[in-house]
Amino acid sequence: MILDACCGPKMMYKGLHRQFTQDEIIFMDIRKGIFPLDKWNVPPVIVEPDIIADIHHLPFRDSIFSLILFDPPHGSFGVEAYFGAKYGGLTPKEYVSLLIWANIEFARVLTPDGYVFAKIHETQERHTRAVHNFSNFKLLMDISYRSQARKNTSETSTHWLVFVKKSADTLSKADGSDTPKHPDQKRPRQLSRQEPAQPVTSLSDFSYP
Repeated sequence: MILDACCGPKMMYKGLHRQFTQDEIIFMDIRKGIFPLDKWNVPPVIVEPDIIADIHHLPFRDSIFSLILFDPPHGSFGVEAYFGAKYGGLTPKEYVSLLIWANIEFARVLTPDGYVFAKIHETQERHTRAVHNFSNFKLLMDISYRSQARKNTSETSTHWLVFVKKSADTLSKADGSDTPKHPDQKRPRQLSRQEPAQPVTSLSDFSYP
């Protein structure tokens, strides 16, 4: 079972995702709807996840996914900017908070031999912060390239990072339980990529009862 934890408009799949069933991959995002891009004279963005949820609070049972795809917003874009309106944005502080909880929640819902494929941009040291904060994982591969969307800008490379989940006895814990937790035990307020997230809609076969 695969989880795309922030699927957005699913553009990176180029249609290939349609060959998979919901028993094979679950698409999740913090927002759902049609988001107009009229001011840039381009078609609207359509975000249609299977489940609306926040990475800080994954509504799934432990150890059910073998792979998680993680492609968060790549910059601090506001909704008035094209990339912000299309993909959302996170400030550096929000981004680090997201990484901390992704590290915890991804380790919880992944099987013992699970993987994370993370697409991270080098802007604002986001690549460095991702590698540093994914402490429940071992970095296996770091593949960098200049994406087509940014090839004519001064921006640096985009990275695909392959992380392997560490063994259970090395996972970050704060309370001695089997579930890794952040040391302060406090979950941050739910982040908004553009619109506030709607209430979590879970898939009963995979989520908590």
